[in-house]
Amino acid sequence: MQAIQEFFSRIFSSVFNRAIYSAQSTAENKIRETMEQQYDRTFTPKEKGGGDRNG
Repeated sequence: MQAIQEFFSRIFSSVFNRAIYSAQSTAENKIRETMEQQYDRTFTPKEKGGGDRNG
C-alpha cells in the first residue's frame, strides 16, 4: 500500500507543483499590476480641466 502511495505521489507531485507555481505566478502578477495602478493613481499628476495653469 505504501509503495502505491509513493508511486502516485511521485507521478502527481510534479503536476501539483506546476499548478501551485502557476497559481502563485498569476497572483504575484495580479498584485504587481494592482500596485502599479495604485501608484499611478496616487503619484501621477492629474490633468486639470479648464486650463488653470495655462491661463
